[in-house]
Amino acid sequence: MSRPRKSLKCEFCPGLHNCFIQKSMSPEILAEVETRRTTAELKRGEILYHAGDKTRGIWAICSGRVKTYFLTEEGKSLITAIAGPGDIVGHSDFINARAHREYAEALDGTVVALLDADFVRSILERDGGFAQNLMRRLAKELLHAEEMAVNIAYRPARERVLDVLNQLDDQAPSLSPHSPYPIVIARRQEVAERAGLTVETTVRMLKQMEKDGTVAIDGRRVEIRNRLREPQRGAYL
Repeated sequence: MSRPRKSLKCEFCPGLHNCFIQKSMSPEILAEVETRRTTAELKRGEILYHAGDKTRGIWAICSGRVKTYFLTEEGKSLITAIAGPGDIVGHSDFINARAHREYAEALDGTVVALLDADFVRSILERDGGFAQNLMRRLAKELLHAEEMAVNIAYRPARERVLDVLNQLDDQAPSLSPHSPYPIVIARRQEVAERAGLTVETTVRMLKQMEKDGTVAIDGRRVEIRNRLREPQRGAYL
């Protein structure tokens, strides 16, 4: 269960430079956010919301990471997104005025901020720029969902695992400024759920890629050897 936390100043937020809320709202509306939001802290593995829960508004990730996922009738999970500092979750169900269709779970120690439903409705009425940015984000997420469905249906398991590793690298800087290759920290189950594979298949694909030199693996540390790191990257995860 999440624990209330005293609101932090947005100017000190680690996700400020990449914050959807900060980038999407007018200065006048942003001035209200710190007084209207509710912040909470979750430990790794704690659930932010369950499928079927009533939508309370839009959640912003201040620090840490949150994964959203579906559960099949067999109990298998499929990750739909991993949200980091500056991202939002729960917005699709809020816009559609429905209960949550998926689960949201903290992957690390995480701080989140809730913009409650009444406040978000007020923002949408007063800030046309925010409404447009939110619609663009939903459109991009729909495109990603379509691409994911095609990948799961038609692409080989090996390519799907490598795609996930590259996505993880795109979401976070390399862990080592000394390596010319992207490096990510990836739990095997997380990779499997994002790729729509079993853990066993994912482990087998990683071993094959390590054997042919596509990746180098040290525990959860995976160096992607078939792709040079972009020069401007090199900050720590």
